[in-house]
Amino acid sequence: MKLFCVSILLAIALTSLILMLDLILGTSFDHMLPNLLNPFQVFEPAEYFIIFVLLGFLILKPIITFLLKKITKTSANK
Repeated sequence: MKLFCVSILLAIALTSLILMLDLILGTSFDHMLPNLLNPFQVFEPAEYFIIFVLLGFLILKPIITFLLKKITKTSANK
């Protein structure tokens, strides 16, 4: 329950931060909601590259670790 409440509180705080930053930047209200609901539409190409590299690390590292453990396990059994 504590984890759920912290997650909700964090989501509300970050959403309000995004809205406040849009207000400070002078974004009109009709552009705030699409920016909030789909943050990827305001990404630059360099930001897409960075997000894909980070996702690659997030996905590939556990796979490589699993495969290395499996290889060492099978070579130890021989």
